[in-house]
Amino acid sequence: MLELLWTLCRGVQVVIHPSDRIPGNLDRYTEEAPATVDFSLFFFSSYDHGSANKYDLLQSSVRYADEHGFRAVWTPERHFHEFGGLYPNPSVIGAALAVSTRRLEIRSGSVVAPLHDTVRIAEEWAVVDNLSGGRVGLSFAPGWNANDFVLSSTSYASRHQRMYEQIAEVRRLWEGGSITRTNGFGQEVSLQVYPRPVQATLPVWVTAAGSEESFRSAGAIGAHVLTHLLGQDLEELAGKIRIYRESRRQHGHEGPGTVTVMLHAYLGTDEEAVLAAAEAPFISYLKSSIGLSRIMLEESGLKEEDINEELKEKILRNSYRRYAGGSALIGTRAGCRQLVSRLRHIGVNEVACLVDFGIAEDKVLQGLEELDLLRQEFKATGLAAHRPITMMQSTPSLLRLLEEEGSSAKVLGSLRALLLGGEPLPAPLLAQLRSHYNMSVYNMYGPTETTIWSCVCPPAALDGQVSIGRPVLNTRVYVLNSHMQLLPVGVAGELYIGGEGVTPGYLHREALTAERFVEDPFVAGGRLYRTGDLARWLPDGRLECLGRLDDQVKVRGHRIEPGEIEAALQQYPGVERALVMVRKDPAGDHVLVAYLVTAAPISPPSLQAHLSRTLPAYMLPGHYVKLTSFPLTPNGKTDRKQLPEPWAQGLKPATVYVAPRNELEQAFADIWQTVLGKERIGIHDDFFEQGGQSLKAIRLVTQINKRWSLGMGIIDVFSYPTVAAMADWAGTTLWLKDADKEPVMQDQEENEKIIF
Repeated sequence: MLELLWTLCRGVQVVIHPSDRIPGNLDRYTEEAPATVDFSLFFFSSYDHGSANKYDLLQSSVRYADEHGFRAVWTPERHFHEFGGLYPNPSVIGAALAVSTRRLEIRSGSVVAPLHDTVRIAEEWAVVDNLSGGRVGLSFAPGWNANDFVLSSTSYASRHQRMYEQIAEVRRLWEGGSITRTNGFGQEVSLQVYPRPVQATLPVWVTAAGSEESFRSAGAIGAHVLTHLLGQDLEELAGKIRIYRESRRQHGHEGPGTVTVMLHAYLGTDEEAVLAAAEAPFISYLKSSIGLSRIMLEESGLKEEDINEELKEKILRNSYRRYAGGSALIGTRAGCRQLVSRLRHIGVNEVACLVDFGIAEDKVLQGLEELDLLRQEFKATGLAAHRPITMMQSTPSLLRLLEEEGSSAKVLGSLRALLLGGEPLPAPLLAQLRSHYNMSVYNMYGPTETTIWSCVCPPAALDGQVSIGRPVLNTRVYVLNSHMQLLPVGVAGELYIGGEGVTPGYLHREALTAERFVEDPFVAGGRLYRTGDLARWLPDGRLECLGRLDDQVKVRGHRIEPGEIEAALQQYPGVERALVMVRKDPAGDHVLVAYLVTAAPISPPSLQAHLSRTLPAYMLPGHYVKLTSFPLTPNGKTDRKQLPEPWAQGLKPATVYVAPRNELEQAFADIWQTVLGKERIGIHDDFFEQGGQSLKAIRLVTQINKRWSLGMGIIDVFSYPTVAAMADWAGTTLWLKDADKEPVMQDQEENEKIIF
């Protein structure tokens, strides 16, 4: 906090990078001026036979949205099916909501135009426009469920053409024009709409389920677009938005138009709790939508009866993981903020949050509070453009990850200064940064107990041996032996820090304070902090930090007590002894390795699951080694130097090598081999047994998502820790994405589907 407050008090603007699911994409901070993203509510629930008050959630949520500044509420059209069964002709629900709200725009999502007479559409919504004081907006859809067309004389095959004709007619009627119809005597009569609407021009959207032609046609008629992320990823959507806006420009329409994206939404403060609470309702919701999509499956050559229950459950579970991980606002604000930022970046103007997919009403209303806080972050007044970022503070591990991930090159290239600390700065990383960017790199050192920074090595001093430099102003640093005596240049000892930055001690921990904070023998009344770090002075007056004196270690910027991990391991049945230490793997990464003496064979994934219940992810070992006993020194102590390296030749994986059986498994094996630094990975080899840890899991997820856009998260590496399991999961997910694509009709007509 001190470094933030010190900076802010000197007039420097500070941008705190949020704890997104995967670090990266810092180029978002180079945007000239972030655009506003509006937030609306969307409803499309499955019918609840047991509820006596079927519209309570709708009414309560809409009241909240109206009071808190959300933009609009969207309600759907009938489908003669339980899915969406609460909503018949949307003008009926729209009229009810119009009289119970004051500011919220009342929109259809969507009016299936061919099911209605054009005059009735214009007339009914003119009434809603009057009831609401001019807050109506309509999204039109051609329809996709043939059963809906029992209400229509329109040919199902010509529904797209008829929808665009009706949009033109509704607009003409809305603006005071007329259309010609035949009366009961067979005479042609000219008709206008009454009552006259409040708005002079009707805001019109076209519902586009993913076809490029829908986006192009919407642009051609000057309409807005309502779409979703089911069956299309962000990259695909970005291309379609470009097509839409180019079409608007070519047809002479002013402005860029509005792109609204529907997303399932449920936010909370604990990501795991939110994901768990939403899983069963979301899967139940998808089951209903699979039944609704029977016609689409048949048109694409896949019959619903061909999908057995086991495969259906697998598809649904994977669907939930994919949607929640990158296509929905399900989780915390920190995680969902990234998706909204990416949507804004590709040109999305509004997020329509579908909140009624089966979660209990009280939880939905609680989630709206977090959703509203997220909404406020993307208001124009609340997200003003910051000045260019010229200085960045980070750990070396994160910088190496950003370099590999590749989506932050622009912001890194704009930096004038980079402050690295929290862990040792590897010389190869320093050389890499200097070769890629024109920035000044500072190596920082200092524990929290001495107010963050105590030493700094400026760029010029980093030209030779990497060091932590010299003490900052008002700070004294000593290298002492066990008798508190000063050590000469080149002799290693414990690093002590004194001066104005030394804190009074640990709150309510007197014994630890007395152990770590001691009198300064060189300054009367002074106090020193024992860092526990091993260091030595270099001939030019700089300090070199050589590691830790005690058992405490630092991995990827986190200070870790191996004893805490060892105690947790020894609580697992069958583990007799455990020892945890940091080893450097062949790729140069520091990895936590657990050495175990066990009474019986133990599965590393089971150990990971056991530890994850009580320890954070950064404290989970990246490798497990089973030994019959620990090597000892002559005086009977454990000889850590004799413990084998887990990746050394001669230590074979626990599983027999099995080669990839198909192209997908081979592709995954290639990525695993690159990330793990292995020449050969079998399809049944465990990621964590092969040296994987959280940092490598991030790299793995990043590379896989780059190649296939699966929306994979780090938790999936724990769920699918082998190539075979991960490829099987990915194959099902990719199959589902293909099944969601638009089937191509023989007559090349667009075939829309809306499965919200």
